[in-house]
Amino acid sequence: VTFGVAALGTLPTHAGLVWTDGSGPIQFEAFDALGGSLGIIDASHADGSSSGTTAEDRFYGVTNAGGISSITIRNGGGIEADHVQYGTLQDVVTVPEAGTLPLLGGALGLCAGAFVVRRRKSA
Repeated sequence: VTFGVAALGTLPTHAGLVWTDGSGPIQFEAFDALGGSLGIIDASHADGSSSGTTAEDRFYGVTNAGGISSITIRNGGGIEADHVQYGTLQDVVTVPEAGTLPLLGGALGLCAGAFVVRRRKSA
């Protein structure tokens, strides 16, 4: 799968796909914005079946803040892949870490307290 700036406006910073069927050793490789390899993942979970079984299905993905120009998956014989996904890191919604939740709760408590005090003064 090749990603293009002209079509997308920018290169994705994360991309992946699901390998579903085939046989032989499997290789997943991703490439940066300049076409340099970001690395290869070797695997051997193929069962040689193409009859709709899912036990061997695997997700392969990569993230790279500098952009991803393409991802490739290959194996020894016959191949099916689907669920291609891609996006940019700016699409990621962050979730507060557990250690910051008490701080957030305290801030909300102070806001609620200030609201109650203000209502009592105006009554």
